[in-house]
Amino acid sequence: MLLYLIKQKMQNYNDIKQLALLYFEGKANCEEEAKVFDFIAESAEQKRMFVQWEDEWERAHTRPTHRRCVE
Repeated sequence: MLLYLIKQKMQNYNDIKQLALLYFEGKANCEEEAKVFDFIAESAEQKRMFVQWEDEWERAHTRPTHRRCVE
């Protein structure tokens, strides 16, 4: 039973993470956005998870800055 509950919680986090990714991309609708913000409001831990997902998304979607070589 405990294993089932843990798996269910992890699936819920995965579902919310997918909605958060849509939010970061500007593609979440109002209902999806509300679910993300409800998740954040539930606990400090969940807010930290959201910030971590946002950091990961930004790193994956930001072009690296290349220094120009001076010759």
